[in-house]
Amino acid sequence: MVKTIKKEKLKKKLEMIEIQNNNKDILFISSDDIYNSVTTLYKNLYNDDQPISFYLATKQFEKYEYINKKQKFMQIKYFNNKLTFIMQNLEKTLWLYMTTYILYIVKKYNIEYFNDIYINYNFNPNNKNPNLKILSCGGNINSCYEISWFMYYILNPEVCGHGNIGVLDIINKYFNKNIWEKTPEKLLIWRGLKNSPLRNKLITFFKELNNNLYDVQESNKNNYIYMLDMYKSKYIIEVTGCSNGHVGRKYFDFLTERVVISTSEDEHIYFFESQYYDCNIIKNIHYLEFNNVEDIYKIIKYLEENPEIYNNIQHNVRLYKHNHLKIDDLNNFTKNLLINNDLKPSIKTEKICDKCKNNLKKVDYNLI
Repeated sequence: MVKTIKKEKLKKKLEMIEIQNNNKDILFISSDDIYNSVTTLYKNLYNDDQPISFYLATKQFEKYEYINKKQKFMQIKYFNNKLTFIMQNLEKTLWLYMTTYILYIVKKYNIEYFNDIYINYNFNPNNKNPNLKILSCGGNINSCYEISWFMYYILNPEVCGHGNIGVLDIINKYFNKNIWEKTPEKLLIWRGLKNSPLRNKLITFFKELNNNLYDVQESNKNNYIYMLDMYKSKYIIEVTGCSNGHVGRKYFDFLTERVVISTSEDEHIYFFESQYYDCNIIKNIHYLEFNNVEDIYKIIKYLEENPEIYNNIQHNVRLYKHNHLKIDDLNNFTKNLLINNDLKPSIKTEKICDKCKNNLKKVDYNLI
């Protein structure tokens, strides 16, 4: 049942949703257009048809002095069965996916309380206050106190070019073996903006190489490659973009079951590399690393001449994917972050669970 509440004038890009959780009934409070967006999205994503209503209001962060007003942040409060989201500078589609996902986790695991949480959705961590519990895309670098969580590509599949079909559907498609068992069409397919010196060098190098097995181009509306089409590339290259920001697609890279070659310039700590994940993705076991763009060509040439190395990395990635990257794994990880009130900044670890350790294949690689 929708409650009619007087609407308040919004400050630009500063929004709050309050969600009242009373046993089986969920109460959102907001305006009519947001009501339609959230209820439709929540029903489609999580197959939950409970009546909900909500109201959109303005509110500032209680510890606002620690948050730059230009940054993309969300504050989440959960107390007395009231789940409150306060958004700053987040695009509508992103915060819609984020709020519905957090609501889904709270309901799925019957969470009754957690301490205040902030979510930083900027390209890089930037919080240096150790007293705030901040989740971010890229964890703890540059002496920042942040905890690795999901890249926005996971929660907002529209930015992957998939349209409004929902994150659960997207991830399920990545587990369809009929996609990844197809034969690659090229050794390398890459698209990206020229927004960093490394990307400029990458595009120039492969243009001058002039080999049709390497399709490396600056992206535009006419040559965009959808994530689910990345099976066409035998190798997946990841290069940081503007401001050396985090790689938003890195989770999906490992779902492709291809060999990922990532830049050594990427200092971010991704959630599957942190101490809070059950088992970690590790260099030279699950992926390879390059120092300069010339290395990419050398690595691919070397693996083409030594296919057992490629096959062993692919085996390890497939093993890790099915053991640790399923939607249930992500859900459980998020639940643990929410309820753990003693989180420390993320550090990169190299834990291997017994299930993986007993089945890993050795990667004899020392080229780079």
